[in-house]
Amino acid sequence: MKKFLFISLSCLHYSFTNAQAYIYHPMPESNAVWRVDWGTLTFCADIYSKYQYTISGDTAIGINTYKKIYKSGMENMCGTVGNYFYNYAGGMRQDTINKKVYFICPSNLTDTLLYDFSLNVGDTIHSIFSVFGCPQSYSPNPIISTIDSVLVGNNFHKRFNTYSGFSFIEGIGNITGFLEPIDLWENESWQLVCFNHNTDIYPSNSNSCSLVTGSFNEQKEKNTYQIQIYPNPIEDISILEFNANINKTMKVFIYNALGNLVKTISNVRSNKLNLCKKDFNTGLYFIRLTDESKSSVAIKFIVN
Repeated sequence: MKKFLFISLSCLHYSFTNAQAYIYHPMPESNAVWRVDWGTLTFCADIYSKYQYTISGDTAIGINTYKKIYKSGMENMCGTVGNYFYNYAGGMRQDTINKKVYFICPSNLTDTLLYDFSLNVGDTIHSIFSVFGCPQSYSPNPIISTIDSVLVGNNFHKRFNTYSGFSFIEGIGNITGFLEPIDLWENESWQLVCFNHNTDIYPSNSNSCSLVTGSFNEQKEKNTYQIQIYPNPIEDISILEFNANINKTMKVFIYNALGNLVKTISNVRSNKLNLCKKDFNTGLYFIRLTDESKSSVAIKFIVN
């Protein structure tokens, strides 16, 4: 009789532990970090970013209140380490009753469905990708093949898996990152290195989830130009501005998202140049500024 009682208690304990996967875990609204690595094989072999998303404060837009999401970190472009950046990425709001998460970015203020944690096996995922922090829909839309759970701290969170091998986790998001594409693109890759909320860390075998901090500025090469584009995404005419010595022979190179050189501007004689929307197709672009001794970190811009 005692043996039977012991087995029953063991089974009850086992069921309780795994039943945690069926308790809904919403996205955190404070004290959270999503650490992401990005890399690409395009016009040089050494392009990558190391950054994180964090939450700080609230903002009211229309009738909704959003948690403010910030993106910060470092970018390496063809061996040149850039400045530490810290940008407002947009706002997150949650519909916890329906287990859905929405995001709104600064440039278009469109409330976009980011995650739906109410889906079942056989359902189609609402696919998103992010351009400058603005989630946009795209195809194909993967189908959920299985649902299991992963341990985050002391709790089990639902994990939604697709036939293509992609997964996203309740209360965390994509395994590629908070706002990153839900699958891998040709020549590009994203990875959620770790997630940290209070004392809970994912993956559970991570001892820590260290931030990419401003101390990386010590790695910045002193011979690197700083460039900016405004407004971005570009309008009819946007301004390209940089801190260069125009007495030197300057060149500007513009590449598309595939790494193809689409435009070269030689003999630049001004610290400001005009970018005309009509000169580009819709898409994502990179700009590099060089002279005989210096080269810039490539800056991104988008044409809608």
